[in-house]
Amino acid sequence: MFLGYDTVRLWIPYSGDTRPGAEYWEQAQRLGCRIGHDKKGRQLATLPLGNIQAAFMAGGLSVRGSLARYAQGENLSGILPGDVPDVLAELSGRLEANLMQAKATRIDAALSVEVRNPVREYLGMLGSMPRKAKSTSGDTVYYQTKKRGKVLAFYDKGAEMQAKGKIHPGHWLRYELRLSKPGESLGGAVTGADLAEGWPLERMAAMMWKEYKAITKQDTMKAPTGIRTAGEGKAYCHGVLMRKALQTGELGDLVEMVRNYNPGMASKELYRMRKALEKEAAGYGADSELANELDGIFSQALGVEVPG
Repeated sequence: MFLGYDTVRLWIPYSGDTRPGAEYWEQAQRLGCRIGHDKKGRQLATLPLGNIQAAFMAGGLSVRGSLARYAQGENLSGILPGDVPDVLAELSGRLEANLMQAKATRIDAALSVEVRNPVREYLGMLGSMPRKAKSTSGDTVYYQTKKRGKVLAFYDKGAEMQAKGKIHPGHWLRYELRLSKPGESLGGAVTGADLAEGWPLERMAAMMWKEYKAITKQDTMKAPTGIRTAGEGKAYCHGVLMRKALQTGELGDLVEMVRNYNPGMASKELYRMRKALEKEAAGYGADSELANELDGIFSQALGVEVPG
């Protein structure tokens, strides 16, 4: 798959326009917008265009939604810069506004890649990241800095699509870079015309590779160099069980091992348990193999040359 644009927010301010603001409200009524008020009690006119939400509000016109879903019916892949003019031209016609001149106040770049193993294995591998807070919500892993308006998101796109009744065979890992301050992050204001030119997507691709490489890859399946006490053995046993449950959803014979675990077991038995756990851990493959797989997939999709 390829990197493309997904959700964007475009903004056309009333200031600087030759028409008075009142004409926008007339336009909104003519287009059949729903007239209401926002949370602060200000007048608001909204017009849903498929999955795109247009809103005439105090100060300007806001257009927000997934360009990919609007153009393709789904967003397993984003849209390329060359597709932007047609999409924005159609929306511009329906809104009687020139979205090519609109300012982008949010840009999401999205990449869906097919991986060999269940997506949860790759998500479980992702560790910490310098200067960014890691969090999880459901099956999604986030890295973000609130002040800079930059969010990285990794999740199971195939599962999301399946929940919506759209089946895509295989395991699909989604990687998104969401910029809520694109002008600051990309080094200058971005317009609809810039999205079509493609330079914002090129810069976001380089940013996504750099950010991905900065994430530590947890080797949590690797057995420790030595388990010396029953307490350490018990803690390690629980750790392996949790990891195995995340990866396969099955606990197998290790459940019985924990159930019958005796805190006072002899060192000989503790050693046997350690060897059994090491054998189990080795059976699920090293995390480095998953990391190498993602390195190759992301480098190719993001146009990065990786030294051999």
